[in-house]
Amino acid sequence: MSRLKLAILAFGILFLVGCASKGESIGANSGDASSTSTVAQPTPAEQTPAAEATAPTTQSQPVTNQADNGIKAFQSIHFAFDKYNISDDMRQKIIDDANFIKNNNIKSVLIQGNTDEFGTDEYNYALGLKRADAVKNALILQGIDASMLSTISFGESKPVCTESTRACYQENRRADLVVNNK
Repeated sequence: MSRLKLAILAFGILFLVGCASKGESIGANSGDASSTSTVAQPTPAEQTPAAEATAPTTQSQPVTNQADNGIKAFQSIHFAFDKYNISDDMRQKIIDDANFIKNNNIKSVLIQGNTDEFGTDEYNYALGLKRADAVKNALILQGIDASMLSTISFGESKPVCTESTRACYQENRRADLVVNNK
């Protein structure tokens, strides 16, 4: 799919969704949270080499304050290269995130799917959405009401690490949860 077709598709989705409120998180910015599944387009600033050359960023960091039981509030769910299934070592993080939602009376959560820089923009946006949807489905299995959860894909446009290392690429293959104040 060409960039033009993707832009037309994104415009169509935005047109159907209309003007929506912006989701917020504690200590982080999140994207448009008006629909259940959304594809986010990078801003011109995110596309410039200067933005990529900066030190590792925390644009989509999950909530990091400590809950009463000592777990990190929202934990990022990481994925293997080119995968969107929840691995066994991430299942406890899903349980912890679900418990945090329940114990803190959170009404709405935005799940942000992210990828590393490998692959086309179109492929990475689709993979990011599949990752966000996988986390959403796992939270539903933990008893979280589906109507409380919305998803968005940032593809490769919101890295938390910008170094060209395996560890950095792995950090970017993730889904982040943020409080969504509609």
